[in-house]
Amino acid sequence: MVCDNLLNEEVQSARFTAVSSGKHYSCGLREDGSIFCWSENDTLEEAYDAPAEGKFSALSAGKRHACALDADGKAVCWGWKANGRAAAPADERFRA
Repeated sequence: MVCDNLLNEEVQSARFTAVSSGKHYSCGLREDGSIFCWSENDTLEEAYDAPAEGKFSALSAGKRHACALDADGKAVCWGWKANGRAAAPADERFRA
């Protein structure tokens, strides 16, 4: 992945299988199934509420929230929580 010089070294050297971007942030699904998110100004809630642990198979970013599918097919979402926007369906399972 090629990133401009505004991004930190971790993003520049990372190997992603997927990348998805929201309004002012991006998230990448690493080869090991972990998720790493970043923003230009390093302050956005959408980017830094990403799950710190777990293995994921798919990732999608919205304007101010993102969701990923864990190993069991459960949606895990983070970001702007106003009006339930980052609330994942509790008992549903999905396939990518």
